[in-house]
Amino acid sequence: NHVSLIDEEIKKNNLNESLVLLEPEARNTAPAIAAIVSYLKNKGREDDMVIFLPSDAYINNTEKFVDYIMEGEELARDNKIICFGIQPTYPETGYGYIQLDKKINNNSYYVKKFTEKPNLETAMRFFNDKNYLWNAGIFMAKISTLYNLFINLQKELFESVELAISNSKVENNFIYINKDYFSKAEEISIDYAIIENMDFNDLCTISMNILWSDVGSYKSLFE
Repeated sequence: NHVSLIDEEIKKNNLNESLVLLEPEARNTAPAIAAIVSYLKNKGREDDMVIFLPSDAYINNTEKFVDYIMEGEELARDNKIICFGIQPTYPETGYGYIQLDKKINNNSYYVKKFTEKPNLETAMRFFNDKNYLWNAGIFMAKISTLYNLFINLQKELFESVELAISNSKVENNFIYINKDYFSKAEEISIDYAIIENMDFNDLCTISMNILWSDVGSYKSLFE
């Protein structure tokens, strides 16, 4: 449904070499990410680094954000999954939270626990604790790392997506993913499908001290 908008943005930002995979229907983030993993693995690009970013988030300092990404990349090269968190500025109940574990480097930590959208009392406790981050929903990893996780944790989902990718239609910059196979993949988020089921020794987070907003409500427009 958004092909024309995507095409317009590609041209406006001089990204004409970009390749766009188009989902035939919404199946949440796990099948979407599996599609990228399948496509790049089939191209022999297992060592490629990928980062997944929600398109509806606002970040005020992109240069600082890039520095955080580069710090995360060092850990991701070592077959870690990196999730990016935001240092909370108030006790928000509409975001997920990441509890920090042992520190690794400047802004990087192992992850102890995820908590989805707590009530106000819990959010206030997390905010005062200073050991919790908002979950920005941004993930980074090597293709090979993600592939192994999908095969071990969500094999049936991944196999459906692989068939969808291998039966896709290509037109210019756009890959139209096959609907018959893609619709068979379970509709589930990457958080529930992979992240919360993996070994947390292989999961790290970067604590980002930047102004960030998930533009998902009227309230967020005025922050």
